[in-house]
Amino acid sequence: MSHRLGRLLLSALAGASLSFAFAPWYLWWLAPIGLALIFALSRTDSRRAYQYVFIAALTLEVIHLHWTSVYVGATPWLILALGEALFFTLPFLLWRSGSRCGYLAAWLAGEWLISRAPYGGFGWSRLGFIGSGPTLNFAYWGGPTLIVIANVLLAFLIYQVIHSLSLGERLRGSLTVILIVASTFLCTLIPAAHTESGESITVSGVQGNVPRLGLDFNAQREAVLRNHVNLTLSDPSIRSSDLVIWPENASDVDPLTMPARGVIEEISQQIGKPILLGGVSRTAGSGLRNISLWVDPTKGIDEGSIYTKRHLAPFGEYLPLRTIAEFMTSSALRIEDMTPGSSEQA
Repeated sequence: MSHRLGRLLLSALAGASLSFAFAPWYLWWLAPIGLALIFALSRTDSRRAYQYVFIAALTLEVIHLHWTSVYVGATPWLILALGEALFFTLPFLLWRSGSRCGYLAAWLAGEWLISRAPYGGFGWSRLGFIGSGPTLNFAYWGGPTLIVIANVLLAFLIYQVIHSLSLGERLRGSLTVILIVASTFLCTLIPAAHTESGESITVSGVQGNVPRLGLDFNAQREAVLRNHVNLTLSDPSIRSSDLVIWPENASDVDPLTMPARGVIEEISQQIGKPILLGGVSRTAGSGLRNISLWVDPTKGIDEGSIYTKRHLAPFGEYLPLRTIAEFMTSSALRIEDMTPGSSEQA
């Protein structure tokens, strides 16, 4: 009983390790370590492997999805984390052999499931999205899936070190450590993109961030836009760019109405460069919409360029099972469902 409890606690530790590989910590090396720990625990008791995977996945989801509690409260957050962990664990019910290939296949299948169900999926915890580390160089060549495969393969090497040392095979363990270092270094040599000769443009990205302390909701929305304006004006290198990009929700104040529209058009005119930005609008169509638009330095906002996001994020841009969520917590009342777009083109 004590050994099993210890394994379950180590599973939770492994899940926490995976979560700290993501933003805002970006401790990428914890991803293969967490994967190796889960694999090692599962190999000790292959019949209960799915239990260790479930505890690790639940811990990962609880930490990684904590941001949803800000909007809908603790209960829906925990239910979502539990549901994601259950979905992810399903393929591991078929993995009883303890094989490396089976572990890799089950992990990929679990990530495939949570990326597609329920409500179109919640793939935020896919290890291909950790955002840092040498394995990111695989993104161009195989997307998040190849990043996951690379991290799992590193995990197998880490497991081999632990296993060799536990058997007293120090030479084999030392050689595997060298292989891990060499593999990590080789990952950094993989070109992150395929470059071709031809015409190029210079793009500047501006991230204004979201202030919170000491501001009410309306003031905070205005501060987000103001941050993007100030950063754009304060960086002289932006004026040498061909295009400036502001991210999604850079203008939570409707960019199609004054005074936000005037501010945005004036900034584009001052720097003499077009701006591609994301914003939230009630005047781009019926209901609240998540839009992107083009700002020309001479003509201003091109309303013909407006694109409305089609695939909305559950819990962030609309609330699934609203009746149940509102019954569980009054925080759900604060969320207004956005209206999805209907066209793939601007």
